[in-house]
Amino acid sequence: MSDKVNSDIEEEDIESFTSSPSELLEEIEEEDPVIKELLKDDPALEGALLNNPKKLKALIKLTRTEIRASNFPPADEMIKIESVYPGFIESYVKSNKQEQSNRMILAKKSMNFTLTERIIGQVFAFIIVMTCILGGLYATFNEHETFGATLIGINLVGIATTFIVGRWQNKKRNAENSEE
Repeated sequence: MSDKVNSDIEEEDIESFTSSPSELLEEIEEEDPVIKELLKDDPALEGALLNNPKKLKALIKLTRTEIRASNFPPADEMIKIESVYPGFIESYVKSNKQEQSNRMILAKKSMNFTLTERIIGQVFAFIIVMTCILGGLYATFNEHETFGATLIGINLVGIATTFIVGRWQNKKRNAENSEE
């Protein structure tokens, strides 16, 4: 699961990172080698960033964007949050465990419903087919041979068509899945 995180940093928050904008800029350079290269190539850019808090703020937003492959923030961020809000980590872990448990319950219910739906469909299909076959046999043995044979024939063609179409759809679905 990927979460895109972008910290919205206000101008007054800049001081919370370091004691001066130049130290903050050095910190950004350490984190992002591309920015370090840009500042090395254009020293005027560094001066412009230090003199313009809005541009520095925009740069901080750009450098603080990251992609995470986990529900959990990095450990250092969690420790900082825990120091401000005691009990946060325990609450966060408990919340994630509960969410995972709920997802597993929903997935299990969905699978059980799908299985039940298929079984019920097959049972009713069997009942319909057997009723048609038995009705056709009854009609055939009670002097309605044409009607009985037609009923049995249509029933058998319907069953064969169902299997052929089902097999064709499975092949098509498998081909689509293999392309992805």
